[in-house]
Amino acid sequence: MLKKIFGLVLIVTIIRGYVIFHAALPSGHGRLGDIDPSNRAAVVLLFVSAFIFWLWMFVDVLVREMYVWTKVLWLLVILFVPLAGAMLYFFCCVLFSGTHKQQAPPDAPADQSPAVPASVG
Repeated sequence: MLKKIFGLVLIVTIIRGYVIFHAALPSGHGRLGDIDPSNRAAVVLLFVSAFIFWLWMFVDVLVREMYVWTKVLWLLVILFVPLAGAMLYFFCCVLFSGTHKQQAPPDAPADQSPAVPASVG
């Protein structure tokens, strides 16, 4: 749960930082040096939080159990479309995964472990 909240906070920070960054540029484009000094901290926060989020999603793809081709596909999406791909992965695989636990059908026995043969002796 904390992982999901942290991810959502990072996404909100990135979006807020982008809005400040875009509004702070004199003509909608320029360099970081052209930004008003009072907004530079927010812009740096934007880039740092975006990189942390991207790195976190990249590592999450590597450690999460999934089919090999699914993992390769997500890695390619995150590498070639960095921030949008990381956000897409977060919403598809992190935020909404594991929310519904599958239950055994009512006909199935509770314990389906293989029978252990008695020791021969």
